[in-house]
Amino acid sequence: MTENTSPLISILVATYNGEKFILDQLESLYNQTYSNKELIIVDDCSTDNTVKIIENWSTNKSNVKLYTFKENLGYLKNFERGIKLCEGNYISLCDQDDIWDIEKTYKLYQKIGKNDLAYCNSSFVDEDLKNLNKSFKDKSNMLSSNDPLNYLIRNNISGHALLFKKDLLVSNFKFPEFITHDRWLAFLASSRNGTVFLDESLVKYRIHNNNSLGGKKRIKKNKKTQKIEAASKIKSLCEILPNNFQNEKKGLETVYLSYVNNNVINRFKRCIFFLKNYNRILAIPKKTKAKKIFYALSMFNKIR
Repeated sequence: MTENTSPLISILVATYNGEKFILDQLESLYNQTYSNKELIIVDDCSTDNTVKIIENWSTNKSNVKLYTFKENLGYLKNFERGIKLCEGNYISLCDQDDIWDIEKTYKLYQKIGKNDLAYCNSSFVDEDLKNLNKSFKDKSNMLSSNDPLNYLIRNNISGHALLFKKDLLVSNFKFPEFITHDRWLAFLASSRNGTVFLDESLVKYRIHNNNSLGGKKRIKKNKKTQKIEAASKIKSLCEILPNNFQNEKKGLETVYLSYVNNNVINRFKRCIFFLKNYNRILAIPKKTKAKKIFYALSMFNKIR
C-alpha cells in the first residue's frame, strides 16, 4: 500500500510537564513505518521545558503540529480537544512517556478491518526501559468484543495501545465526566462494529512516579461521592447504547435507579442483573467462576 492510497492516520500526543521522556517517545512516533501519518501534539500548559523540546525537535518536520493552550484542562479534556484537531480517518492516542514499536501503527491498521477499534498488548518497563517481564495481558483478559457489557466495570483497552476510526465519535464526541477516554471508546466500539485485539506487545509502558500505574495511589472517595460518580457513569453508558441492545439498556437503567435510590428492592434488582450477566460483565478481570459469582452477589451492598 502506497502513501497515496493509504488513509491518513493521526497520532495524537497529549503532553504535560513531560520533559524527561518526551523526546524518546516523539522519535518512536516519527519513525513509524506507516508513512501517511500526522503527529498532533496538544500541550496542557506545561510549566517545564516540554514545549521548548518539542519546538526544537519538530523544526522542518511538516507532518508534526504542536498546539499550546492558555487553559489547563486535565488529560481527559486535553485528549478531547486534540481529537478535534486530527484530520485523519483513523486516530491513535499517545502518552508522553512510552516507546512505540516502529510497526505499531501499521500493524493496528492492518488488524482493524471492519471493526471500529483495534488494540495491542503493552510491556512494562522501568524509567530506563529495562524490561520488567510483565505486560497488560498478565493483568487482564484481552479480548475482541461486540458486547458493551464487557466494559461496564473494567477496561482492558489502554489509550496508548489503540487505533480507532474517527467516525466512531461522530455522534458521541464529548467525553463524559467520570469515564476515562479509553473506556468510553471501548464501550462505544463494542456496541457498534466491535473491538479487535492484536496479540503482540507493541508498546513499552514506563512505570514511574508520575504515571497512573506507577504513581501514587488514588485518593479514597466517600460513599456519597462514589454513588454520584457511579450513577453518572451508568447513565452516560446507558444513553449511548444503540437500539439493538434493548435488554442491556434496561439492565443499565435498573442499575442507575439503584444508585439514585438505593433501597432494598432496587439493590436486589441490581444484584440480579449482575448475577444474570456476570460472565459478560466480568469477562475482563482474571477471576474464577466462584469469585465472579461472589462479586455479583456483593453488588447487593456495593456500588461500582
